[in-house]
Amino acid sequence: MAKTEKEEKSALQEIKPGKVTAQNATDQALLNQEQLVEQLKELDESNSYEITAEYKKFVEGDKVKAMFVEALRIKSGLAEGRSDDDGMIEAVKFLSTDGKMYVSANSVLVSNLSNLPPLTPVSIECTGKEKSRQGVGDYFTFVIKKIVM
Repeated sequence: MAKTEKEEKSALQEIKPGKVTAQNATDQALLNQEQLVEQLKELDESNSYEITAEYKKFVEGDKVKAMFVEALRIKSGLAEGRSDDDGMIEAVKFLSTDGKMYVSANSVLVSNLSNLPPLTPVSIECTGKEKSRQGVGDYFTFVIKKIVM
């Protein structure tokens, strides 16, 4: 049964300084900061991956097996004309089998990957480069496959 607004305010007033509330649908528990710090110290870093990403610039023949992580917005840099008024462009982030996190603003990748659920395994193969229909620049072509686990 969902709590009323009054019950939620009452519960929040009971939280003491130095405590952190862990809230999820199945377990609401108060954890003190010392316990969290101890748990953090005990975590095994070998079961981790770097979240800082480098930009992946594809060239013809590149083939990457990766886990799609998220769609995001990045500062446009050299992609003039493709950014919104705020200078940001759509991009995708993925974790490759080489253990590195990559980000790409390639419009073909963004349009094909951004609607996938996070942690979807994919195969990305850059098959070539073609002239755009408008005659303004080239674009890369890809074969993108969702890998079924």
